[in-house]
Amino acid sequence: MTPINPLGELSSGVQIYGIGLNGGYSMVDDLRLINHPKVYHVTGMLGRASTNGINSGSTLLRATWRHVTRPKLDRVLSSLEASSQLSKLLYYDLRPNTYSAYKALSSGFHTINHLDRLRPSTNSDPLVKLDFDQTNRIEPSYEQISKYRDIQMDSTTYGPSEQKEKQPLILRLQSVVFQPPFFTYEVETLHDTQEFFVDLTANIGAHLRTASLTTGIRRIRDGYITLDDVLLLKNLRVDQALCRIALSIDGSKNRLSQRTDDGNFHGYY
Repeated sequence: MTPINPLGELSSGVQIYGIGLNGGYSMVDDLRLINHPKVYHVTGMLGRASTNGINSGSTLLRATWRHVTRPKLDRVLSSLEASSQLSKLLYYDLRPNTYSAYKALSSGFHTINHLDRLRPSTNSDPLVKLDFDQTNRIEPSYEQISKYRDIQMDSTTYGPSEQKEKQPLILRLQSVVFQPPFFTYEVETLHDTQEFFVDLTANIGAHLRTASLTTGIRRIRDGYITLDDVLLLKNLRVDQALCRIALSIDGSKNRLSQRTDDGNFHGYY
């Protein structure tokens, strides 16, 4: 079994595996190219900071947290999500304050409610379709150079385009639970890491004028696969896996067949 986008030691939730040598490795490559967004529930604790940013680390400092309220947390998360808009435009090689950028943002840039959602322009998947015209797309200098010169690179290193794709990107950010000193926020990301969530929780605490650390990370969605589609490790057998796959296919067909009056799909399909 080959894990695809493996979870960190502090994380739990949806984990996709490829079974078998050929099937497993091919699924890893295919899903990496598809580049599906992932949704997490991250739980943090206010009033304490540790050396490694998680609750198992040594206490670095303590701060008051009773001034923090749910509206303040929502404002901070909204501010962080808004500040990521420019990063999203640059990630998709769009020039800010242009019509193409407007069309991208107004067509559901931060959601996964449609099959033909936006993808990074550096994605090599030929099945991906963009929802906007790229006539004024900014072409990075390293892509211009690659047209005239072949760059030979070692297989263990990444080129500029791969490094760009590997940078974490926030697509959506909102609060879910607020029970001080604990709080949980939902974040939809691309190319996430455990360190990224730890730093994000620490930044949220700094914006709230207190300290914070990460106590748990739970992946609730990986592309189109949710918690309703997964099996526990103790139930991970061939017969149950095949049964779950059949149920998932039937559920996908039902969701795809249900449309609203304006022609959009229900749910995330």
